[in-house]
Amino acid sequence: MTSAMDDVQYDSHDFLLDPRQHIPPPTVLPEKHFLYHLHSVGGGSLPQAVRDTNGQFLCSPRRLRDICIHRLASEPVKLLQRVDHDLLPSNIFPLLLTEAISLREPLTIEWTVSTWPMRYLRVYDIIPYDDLLEPGYMTQPLSGHIKTSLADCFVLGLLKLRPEANLRHIDFSGFGKDRKLSRELCRLPLLWMKPSERTVETIHSNMTNTIDVSKDKVQRFLNRISVVYSNIDGDFLHGNQIDQITINIDLQMTLDDVPLGLSLQSYSPFKFTCRRLWMRPIEDIGPQMSNIGHLLDKTVRILRNIKHMQMMWLKQMLTHFECEDPAFSSDPSKVPDLLDLLNSLPSLQGLSLPECLDLSSRPKWVRDLNNTLRKMKRLKRLSLNYCNIKGQLHNIMDGVPHRLEFLGLKDCRLTSEDLQFLSQWPGLNQICELNLSCNSDLSALGNCLLQMMTRMPRLAALSVSYCSLPLSTLRLIATRAADCPALRSLSLQGYTPLELTTTVDILEACARIPAIQKVLIFPEVYAFPGNNEWEREANKEQALHLGYSIMTSRGKSMVCLE
Repeated sequence: MTSAMDDVQYDSHDFLLDPRQHIPPPTVLPEKHFLYHLHSVGGGSLPQAVRDTNGQFLCSPRRLRDICIHRLASEPVKLLQRVDHDLLPSNIFPLLLTEAISLREPLTIEWTVSTWPMRYLRVYDIIPYDDLLEPGYMTQPLSGHIKTSLADCFVLGLLKLRPEANLRHIDFSGFGKDRKLSRELCRLPLLWMKPSERTVETIHSNMTNTIDVSKDKVQRFLNRISVVYSNIDGDFLHGNQIDQITINIDLQMTLDDVPLGLSLQSYSPFKFTCRRLWMRPIEDIGPQMSNIGHLLDKTVRILRNIKHMQMMWLKQMLTHFECEDPAFSSDPSKVPDLLDLLNSLPSLQGLSLPECLDLSSRPKWVRDLNNTLRKMKRLKRLSLNYCNIKGQLHNIMDGVPHRLEFLGLKDCRLTSEDLQFLSQWPGLNQICELNLSCNSDLSALGNCLLQMMTRMPRLAALSVSYCSLPLSTLRLIATRAADCPALRSLSLQGYTPLELTTTVDILEACARIPAIQKVLIFPEVYAFPGNNEWEREANKEQALHLGYSIMTSRGKSMVCLE
């Protein structure tokens, strides 16, 4: 399943992989694939084909331009000392930065960013396509460098931005799974400040304009910064007089450095914007809902130089928002702040509130949430996973605009009343992805689930895992899924492995689903029989082997089973 924070084109989405996260690193390719030396033959002509040292033909030798860029990127000292920035065409810089990232050359990355000749740079677009984009791609240490990461190289380049550079907007979106990236970038305002200005009194007085934070917290923050950057703080160009730089990020408001750094942005050239915002409780900084409103308002005033606005520009920019805080269920005073914030975000397309709300005994919260959702005319993705909805789904969803493509109701204690309402809900025919997993009270509602499937012509992903459904119901769901032309992912997992005949019946039915890519039918390893972990793993492997044999015999060898 995807999440409410994703943008998904369901007509073309591949549930098996994200091509930018599963491409293998180019370690198996010959060296000359990357650096191809041109050798002339008799008469000065170039050969038509070149072999590597093993006598194998190279099918894709690099062009002369790429070889030159490789030489520039791999020799940063010569690049810094000899290359005249004004003589390099601007279209060379993206290629040079891509090559430098591929080679993991920090000096070249830093120099290219600091001299960037165009006004806009989107980092995601210049990442080498062969790189494996793991969750910590931007913040993990570079190979061969103990402490330096790609994020550090970009931070240094921004702090050392040269007068000839035209960079005004740098976009780090697309790395939402790199939780530490927001922390690294939000330190920029403090790192830009001169060390002599980083006193507790000065920093604290600046921060308290937007957030509630103690001097002790500020002192610990400054101590941490001084330790982390002790070796390279001298390399920063403190107080560098540059024009305003707008930094767009997928903002992870989950670590204390993020709100602390954002609160200082008005005292530096670096201003932050975001379209995606994740929030988690942060110790000693609160109340969080009030703070995020202040931080966003502060950014608006900085970017537009307007002190009073009824509808803040940045809040109109925010398209995806997730807040996870179990304390909302036990502290009624926090919920109005959350709802007030949501009411001020008219452009939301994705909303996720995992573990935030216990609506089973709070009728006022239900009414207020419903009123808020009714106002979100652009909302396409909604997740209420792990919220206690029990019997209140009709009061929450009634009148909500019928544009939802994604609906997450995992572990929401749904009842028969909730599912009956959902089966008749007018917006159901627009749903492409529905997650009903971990709702154990659905065990007797197989007919209702089957009725819902007939009303979802666009359904691409369905999960009813861990709902204690009878085996007969699982068979019927798999059979009915054959009539869902867009279905690509189907989750039917139980708490224990299914019996052999049921497994075979379900997989044979799934093989008849026209567009199926992934079937989740087997539980976790610990649920399989065995005297130890090794035996349980062996039993699951045996079950998977059987499953793949069935799918292959039915012409579905590319389907992924889990």
